[in-house]
Amino acid sequence: MSTKDICVLEDDGNETEVCIFDFKELLVVELFRGEGSETRIFPKTTELEQILFHSNNLSASIIKDLGGDIHDHLQYWQHDRERWLRENGIPPNEGIKFFKITPDLTIEYNPNNGIPLSLDKARQREEALRRWRTSLNWRR
Repeated sequence: MSTKDICVLEDDGNETEVCIFDFKELLVVELFRGEGSETRIFPKTTELEQILFHSNNLSASIIKDLGGDIHDHLQYWQHDRERWLRENGIPPNEGIKFFKITPDLTIEYNPNNGIPLSLDKARQREEALRRWRTSLNWRR
């Protein structure tokens, strides 16, 4: 990787790192830290490529204003994220058998069933999602 592949975003108060991935017909933007950490999927267009890869004043806020399909980083997000990416045509690399969820937790992966999640954890995640969605609507 050369330094031309790295840039510093405009400071808009969002303390995060951002990675932009090009998946042929989709662009995936990952905002890694902070209250607004999330992943967004966009259909790839020339206009969006220009904004994301060639803008002189790109910021996390500008990226969020672009819209896209949003996925959270809430409790147990890894389970739902794998399914969401797979449904959008971005499966894990072939041969993956495990996902490291946290430094202390590795979970077996099955490409037909995804990453298992217990009913109790699924309920906890649903409650966290409900609160998150409510807060998103409040901010608009």
